Amino acid sequence: SGQVAGFVMCSVGTPQDAQTCEVNGFGVCRAHRRRGLGLALLETLFSELYRRGYRRVVLYVDGSSITGATRLYQRVGMHIHHQYNLYEFELRSGIEVSRQYS
Repeated sequence: SGQVAGFVMCSVGTPQDAQTCEVNGFGVCRAHRRRGLGLALLETLFSELYRRGYRRVVLYVDGSSITGATRLYQRVGMHIHHQYNLYEFELRSGIEVSRQYS
């Protein structure tokens, strides 16, 4: 139908390491998921980057995403290098914060 089913974008080389590439965007449209397209995109990316002399690929992901992205990344051989936790508290007008913990 001529529509994009998935994409992957990356930056080659980082200020810290010329042989490291960073995935800046990756996705598969919902209608095309669970067909192996994401796996094929990443494997093709890794092969092409290796052919060009790059030896490391990094990406940042929301580990709590319900899309299954982290499972896919582990399936292609990626592993967690750093993990960050983001804590959030919503301040609402008219609600006294100290009373929420009584």
